[in-house]
Amino acid sequence: MTQVNIADAEKNLASLVQLLISGQQDKIILTQDDKVVAELVSPPKKTRKDGFGAMKGKYDFPPDFDEWFVAADKEILEMFSDDPDCEF
Repeated sequence: MTQVNIADAEKNLASLVQLLISGQQDKIILTQDDKVVAELVSPPKKTRKDGFGAMKGKYDFPPDFDEWFVAADKEILEMFSDDPDCEF
């Protein structure tokens, strides 16, 4: 952690940001009149896989998994349909 006066930080912003990017510093404290006024921090490291396929291989679905959804869909369709013979 580095502490820098805000006037000096204005002059050296690019080099301070480079310290964060390179990992040499994880936080830079900006002060004015010996009081903390701001902090520059590195963005959090992405530690997990996001998006499609993130759960691949982590869960096994039972073979009859879809049957519940089909039964529920039919029941919902019957509740909201005016046609008693309606099918989806």
